[in-house]
Amino acid sequence: MDDQTLTPITDVMTIGVGGVETGIRLATGDATALHADLQARAVDVGEVLRWPGVPPMFAFHDQDGNGLRIVEAV
Repeated sequence: MDDQTLTPITDVMTIGVGGVETGIRLATGDATALHADLQARAVDVGEVLRWPGVPPMFAFHDQDGNGLRIVEAV
């Protein structure tokens, strides 16, 4: 390939980083305690969800705005 067949890139597409729902689930032994700890550290956390027969869980966002979930291990 010679230099005359190459075309320089003049426009660069910017891809946004962060702010996506990752679908990642993390487990903890105590969702309520972890929720309180993260909230005290000013992490963007949702409410702890509690349904009959389902372990407590909550959503949070990391520093880049990516959504993750915490589920209490049973």
